Amino acid sequence: VDADPFDADGWLLLGKAYAQRSEGLLALNAFERAATYGRHLFPAQVALATTYESFGFVRRARVSVFVCATVEISKENYFHFARLFN
Repeated sequence: VDADPFDADGWLLLGKAYAQRSEGLLALNAFERAATYGRHLFPAQVALATTYESFGFVRRARVSVFVCATVEISKENYFHFARLFN
């Protein structure tokens, strides 16, 4: 993200790295940027919704889910989408 601060994929990878290291707030920030810069990047929207939910921000998680609904749902993404509603 140093080379291109608007690279949604870079922010998504950074968020995943932070999440693996249990650095939730940094992960949340990175996922928010990934979702902002890659509005139709399904994994970013799912990661953001999941992180919001883990912090107890249920309403924000649902907004992210609705953004996910605007993204074309492929068979491999359907599992992630369905998991957010259960």
